[in-house]
Amino acid sequence: MKGLWDRRRLLALLALSGAALGGLASCTSKKHTEAADTTAWVKIEGATYVDNDACMTCHADQAEHFKTTRHAKMNDPRTPAAKHECQSCHGPGSVHVKNHEDDKEGLNDIIRFTEGKGFPGAQLAAQCLECHQGEKRAWQTTSHAATGMACASCHSIHSPQGDKQLKQATELETCAQCHKDVRNQMQRPSHHPVREGKIGCKDCHDPHGTGYEKNLRGANPNDTCFKCHQEKAGPYLWQHAPVFENCLTCHTPHGSNNRVLLAAKPPQLCQRCHSDSQHPGTVYDKTTLFEGSTPNAHAVHNACIDCHSQIHGSNHPGGKFFMR
Repeated sequence: MKGLWDRRRLLALLALSGAALGGLASCTSKKHTEAADTTAWVKIEGATYVDNDACMTCHADQAEHFKTTRHAKMNDPRTPAAKHECQSCHGPGSVHVKNHEDDKEGLNDIIRFTEGKGFPGAQLAAQCLECHQGEKRAWQTTSHAATGMACASCHSIHSPQGDKQLKQATELETCAQCHKDVRNQMQRPSHHPVREGKIGCKDCHDPHGTGYEKNLRGANPNDTCFKCHQEKAGPYLWQHAPVFENCLTCHTPHGSNNRVLLAAKPPQLCQRCHSDSQHPGTVYDKTTLFEGSTPNAHAVHNACIDCHSQIHGSNHPGGKFFMR
């Protein structure tokens, strides 16, 4: 009886799933039903390829800009596909050439990559991934894809301003279109040399996806930080727990008003964990700092780090407290 009940329950669930999918299909815009499969190119019903000169009749400016791009240089004029180069991305253009004046919405006659033209980002990205699939295979794991972004959100095919077909002149400016808070943090006194051009966002993150949180190039913040800061990785005889667990416990990666990207100034930073230390239990506050009414020697200059200089870890037999 139990087996019969399980089979009935399974059939009921399948029926409900089918009904839900049917309802979803009925709500889907007819314009995009042909493109519901984001693993394939968007289809244009009834369209065929036309000679590339037909595109140039109206889009001469775009064609002129396109000639200087990497995509144009990869298009060997001796190949049959060269005369369809615009349609390699935009899809076959016969319907567009014939009816573009009548199609006010501009959705059914050709594939539009400009924002606000009605094509979901996943479908536009699928168009680019037809060629770039190998190197961008993790794209669907990114928060960029989840928020509906497309390749054209950052890259421009016709009028790139920077390397890699970027819309902006630099990688930082491109990322800062959305990540303004991060750009602001990089203006603080202590920061990684991103705005100086010595490293870029892509040194820690891969915008096309890694499968890891925040698109980090390492499996976690520590793996990413240790790619450059290997000397902090250890192993140590005396391991400082926050270093082993997460560099971001003490450091903020994009910028800080405290030295060496510290999340707070010592001793306040240290007292987040060491609230009851072996020193006198007085909390180091504004009265005990150098400017305070009763300054404490443990709270001036670099505070705790004046003595505990090997704060990331120590291999000295007497280094239990990271003092050497």
